[in-house]
Amino acid sequence: MSQRPAALLILLSLFGHAVADDSIQTRPLKPTPQDSDDATTKGQWSDDGPPRLLSLPADPAAAMAAGIDRFLLEKLSAADNARHQYWRDADAVAKNVPFLSRQLGLEPERYPTDLQWESPPLRTSDRFEVHAVRWPVLSHPAPPSVTEPGTPAGLQLQPSLWGEGLLWLPRKANGSSVVMLSHDGEPSFWSEPIAEDQRVRCETLAAQGFTVLEVATTGHDRIQHGGAKLPRREYLNRAAFELGRTLVGYEIQTVQSAIDWLAQQPAASKADDAQVIVAGWGEGGRTALISAALEPRIDLTIVAGYFGPRDQVWQEPADRNVFGLQNRFADAELAAAIAPRKLVIQTEPRFALEESGDAGASPASWHSPSQAEAQQEFDRIASVLSGIGQPLETPAHAKLISDEKSDLLNDIICPALDMPVAPAVAVKYAKTEASEAAATGKRSAIDRRARRLAMIDRHTQALLEESEYERGKFMNLGHSRTIANNAHNQLDTSSPAAYEKSVERFRKIFREQVVGWYDQPKLPANPRSLKSYQGTGWTGHDVVLDVFPNVFAYGVLLVPNDIPAGEQRPVVVCQHGLEGQPSDTFANDHRAYHDYAAKLAEAGYIVFAPQNPYKGKDAFRTLQRKSYPVGKTLFSIIAAQHQQILDWLKTIPSVDPQRIAFYGLSYGGKSAMRLPALLPDYCLSICSADFNDWVWKNASTRARYSYIGTGEYEIYEFGLGKTFNYAEMAALIAPRPFMVERGHYDGVGPDDRVAKEFAKARFLYAARLKLPERCEIEWFDGPHMINAVGSFEFLDRHLRSGDVKPPSAND
Repeated sequence: MSQRPAALLILLSLFGHAVADDSIQTRPLKPTPQDSDDATTKGQWSDDGPPRLLSLPADPAAAMAAGIDRFLLEKLSAADNARHQYWRDADAVAKNVPFLSRQLGLEPERYPTDLQWESPPLRTSDRFEVHAVRWPVLSHPAPPSVTEPGTPAGLQLQPSLWGEGLLWLPRKANGSSVVMLSHDGEPSFWSEPIAEDQRVRCETLAAQGFTVLEVATTGHDRIQHGGAKLPRREYLNRAAFELGRTLVGYEIQTVQSAIDWLAQQPAASKADDAQVIVAGWGEGGRTALISAALEPRIDLTIVAGYFGPRDQVWQEPADRNVFGLQNRFADAELAAAIAPRKLVIQTEPRFALEESGDAGASPASWHSPSQAEAQQEFDRIASVLSGIGQPLETPAHAKLISDEKSDLLNDIICPALDMPVAPAVAVKYAKTEASEAAATGKRSAIDRRARRLAMIDRHTQALLEESEYERGKFMNLGHSRTIANNAHNQLDTSSPAAYEKSVERFRKIFREQVVGWYDQPKLPANPRSLKSYQGTGWTGHDVVLDVFPNVFAYGVLLVPNDIPAGEQRPVVVCQHGLEGQPSDTFANDHRAYHDYAAKLAEAGYIVFAPQNPYKGKDAFRTLQRKSYPVGKTLFSIIAAQHQQILDWLKTIPSVDPQRIAFYGLSYGGKSAMRLPALLPDYCLSICSADFNDWVWKNASTRARYSYIGTGEYEIYEFGLGKTFNYAEMAALIAPRPFMVERGHYDGVGPDDRVAKEFAKARFLYAARLKLPERCEIEWFDGPHMINAVGSFEFLDRHLRSGDVKPPSAND
């Protein structure tokens, strides 16, 4: 459909009302020096007068990703420097801890505590017994279908999430208890081989009368799921993240439920000086630290081999990347939230996690912070406390020690809690039939890990099942009688104008809390262009626009050659998919696109084909990893790029600023659901080869269509399951025209899932807004591709009839 001629420069600022070649000022192209790093990453443009593009980067998408990377690293650094704004008054802890709880996805209620014992004990001595135990943590997510009078709500459901571990029960309990969390997630006797250092700690404490509970958590060893081999923690966190929960959130509530039971024990309730201690090593240290910031019943927290700077959290294992957390919390802020309760930080260099990123997993690298790194973060605690009104000095509640061989009881617990040093006690074990094989058998260890993973997975899948009702409570589209209106979820469909007003609060949530929005001025667009393509009746121009420092927008503008002076034409923004580029949409008859952008230009539309940054595999996927900590996503950047594109397009005299439509395929279809929902300047949206039950596609661990078992680790958006599936995103596009293009053999999902989700959007348009002509789906006999039949008719009907102009207040 097109070919690249001898390149010519154009001055786009003089684009004029007519766009034939003779109306564009041009100059000969100046070759780009290939040994210039700046030229190959940023391109070149002239500085003699208004800017003109002299050459493109060798790989525009790679240059774009590199620039965004620099921008995001600066944002991460800025978050570290700006965090103090949330820690300025005495109420800071009370304000920030609920935010922490929300971002971790903690449930408001836990299941009533009820510890269950396995018998006989795994170990028996003259001073304690060791039992395998389990306890309920969270109920099944669905509410009871029948309410029994007088029965507590939590007991009307079966537990869905359980904790398990080893309980060291002293024969003479002193009332104090210790919750232990290991790096690999396994209690001492369940490790392969037995974790002797952990066993000795537990034995020493139990012999002195402490009730010790070793809590089992999830390790980083890999499992196979679908086409990916993923660390267990990443596998479980993927679905949880999409549904507004986190794996560490589950583990924190498991610790809290354990404390519920420990606090009820007779020795604890009778002792005036009973203490609750939580101690964690490596990964367990992270859980201990965050648990203590959230749980005021913890009197002493011991964090070994974890505490340190978090400015590189995007490089750490994927399950540690809590959405938006870095805006308010790093480790020093968590430590400040614990005050005045006691905190002991111990440096231990022996923990490390490395993930190569092969076989679908997210690349990751982490090691225990060094003494200097721990000291650097420890020193910030005093500054944080000073900001909330405490003296600027070494924090009285916290202590940093570097001796990794310190005795847990006598060197750490006793000094921290002003307890006398305990004398050494000899322990005599009794031989039992269950003492050896049952405790340490390899098969039982594998079975326990498998059972734990399956339990957490099933709980999250139950959350997925319930998420449709959660979204209804958030935004009521009106399609289901099971969802009632409330003060927060209603949409006013009495008129298009009333609807636009009522939906705006949901757009604000989508923009600020789900996608993330950079609330900063954009740079002047400084448009540069290069005439690069000649098609049948149209000319193509490479265009570069500035957006933010280090961030630019790039695309190809296809202009019909026959636009007469004074005429304004509609624009269709044609968006490529994953690993694509603008020319895919108009050149070489790509099997997915079929030159649809060129065909639209031949039909008389002005077309712009942008480069979106989702090209380059890990090079772009790690951009998402760098966005999450500050509460942003890749689409935070893409939305800013597209707003700049829209603003620039509207300055071209031959463009009708009220008729700029969006039409994207695959990842471009994802863009078609998000960008028009975020940017009302798009007057129409067509989603091709992507529309789906999106939350199900991201969170299901059973469906073969799911992303869980793939290498697309950047795809997840925090909390989407509770707020915006594709029907809710379509509601943000309404009342503007919206269309889905769906091939029966498209592997993104099955027809029934697509149809069900689309029916919700169609109900909103047709039944509530009374605008059935503005919401359509075309089913065609084909695969993952642009069909360009019903969609072209949809564009003609709405863009050439004037139907899409914004409704007036009288509508």
